[in-house]
Amino acid sequence: MRGKESGERTMVIPSCVFAAILVFFIFENIQGDASIWASRRASQVRTPVMITYMGNNIERGDTELETQAVASTFKRALAKIQDASSTKPNVPSTSRHTTILSTQAEQLPHTILLIRGYKLEGNRIMERVARFARSCAKASPPIEVWLCLDTSEQKGQAKIAAAYFQHVRVSNVHIHELNADDLTNRFPMLKEAQAGGAPGWADRPAPFGFHTEAIIHWYMHALKSSPQYKAIWVFEADVEYSGDSIVDILYDPTYADDKVDFVTKLCEPKSNPWMHSNAVSKNYDKYMAESERYLSVEPAQMFSRRFMVELQKRLLQGMHVWSEQAGCSFALKAGLKYIPFKEEHMGNPFTYFEAHQFRQPADFEPYRINAHQKNRLYHPVKI
Repeated sequence: MRGKESGERTMVIPSCVFAAILVFFIFENIQGDASIWASRRASQVRTPVMITYMGNNIERGDTELETQAVASTFKRALAKIQDASSTKPNVPSTSRHTTILSTQAEQLPHTILLIRGYKLEGNRIMERVARFARSCAKASPPIEVWLCLDTSEQKGQAKIAAAYFQHVRVSNVHIHELNADDLTNRFPMLKEAQAGGAPGWADRPAPFGFHTEAIIHWYMHALKSSPQYKAIWVFEADVEYSGDSIVDILYDPTYADDKVDFVTKLCEPKSNPWMHSNAVSKNYDKYMAESERYLSVEPAQMFSRRFMVELQKRLLQGMHVWSEQAGCSFALKAGLKYIPFKEEHMGNPFTYFEAHQFRQPADFEPYRINAHQKNRLYHPVKI
């Protein structure tokens, strides 16, 4: 009996061990499956990428269902914007920038195109911005496009522009909005220069004649002075190009030279008398000798990052001047390299004056076809 009992016990002990091993194995597999499931779920539920659309923070979904939900949200946001633009045209006076369908995690490009304006004048201006933006998106590397709007006199334009770009599915345009108060608050001594403007001009909002301050305001607020931008092109909204792609100008090897800091039509010594000769602040008057003051037509210009840093420094020191005098004078005074546009890139007209022959869209079409008028910049083109 004792031997049999002993034998039975020798059989029971291995069975218990086996059962324990089996339970442990099952538990580990269940735990492993749970871990795998949790890992897969974690890969699906990522930290959301925020998209800012006219003040609405929207999460971009990673799954098809989430993406459909985001699309629905955008439709509601667009309807909200269109309704607001028709019933509530006023926008906040504080400056802000709005990123249209752009994630915060985007890698900053080397070159940027900033289009500035104060009056959109219908869809033609925005159609041009959209066309430039599509070309810039195809560039290598891509060129980021910004629209800087002065809303001092016409409010609600940022909302209208945002709705338009959403409607035509242009996703790489960013909007920066400012007004006269934004500039005078940021640059308190600007009012000194503004008071010296020509009769009929001095009482206009500051962004109307002091474009350099508007550009640096955008630079300080929207770009945070990012060192990854090496070149910034600035176009007025009524600049047109008669070629196939504006990138041909923006990435022309002559202008893309790292040693070039400023591109403009031409720097010429300031004439005396000039209608805006007195539109200078006291600090600018002390800093810039009369013989160092130059003028340039400014509908299209390029600024290197070095030059943007220099301009920011001088403006924060209270040096303000009517914008046609600012670019050339500051660049040459600082010893920065300036080059004029190539002759083959300058169209006719490319001037200050409002008088021009483009009254209907069809008026400009021959300029896209004729060999001696093609691939040139024109200003002003209001259609």
